[in-house]
Amino acid sequence: MGAIELIAEFDPFLHEHLEKCRNEKVNATYLSKPMYEELIEIMGKHLQDEIVNQINNRDTKYNSIIVDSMPDLTHVAQLVIVVRYCYNGKPCERFLTFLPIENHSSTTLFNKIQQVQGEHKVSLENIRGQSYDNASNMKGSEKGLQALFKNINRYADYVPCAAHSLNLVGEKAVSTVPEVVDYFGILQELYVFFSGSP
Repeated sequence: MGAIELIAEFDPFLHEHLEKCRNEKVNATYLSKPMYEELIEIMGKHLQDEIVNQINNRDTKYNSIIVDSMPDLTHVAQLVIVVRYCYNGKPCERFLTFLPIENHSSTTLFNKIQQVQGEHKVSLENIRGQSYDNASNMKGSEKGLQALFKNINRYADYVPCAAHSLNLVGEKAVSTVPEVVDYFGILQELYVFFSGSP
């Protein structure tokens, strides 16, 4: 409800509707949780369609994908797909979707990406870049996700994530000082302890 009230500050029609609902006895307010969730779903679908239209624009032809995974609040792994492309001469980087994944095998990830590309009619042959973290299931030259893409499209160059590479360098540097290793070990244990409490 807070998000609707925020939007109402900038939308006179919605502001008027909220005032009417507060001041009069109105039977249908269209502000219930299911309606709110449906509204978010409709807006998300509209944004996703707009991004796909930009990607499939005849002037946009080529794109790159950035893929990573992360757990959601319920500890279900979610695959995140971001697409990078040029639209009207300007670079754009857009979030495309979250997808729940059962495991992190390169085949599972590849199939999920193919599923999304197929649903949106985005050609895998037009991918010119792919970027992932440095995990072996992603960067493997024979069975990694980047290799599976290369088998379909030899022009889909793999670029490892710079932030992840820098993190690995930092981890290696920190691991040489025992006191720092102990410090981060304690922090990790605290995180695990508090994330498991209600």
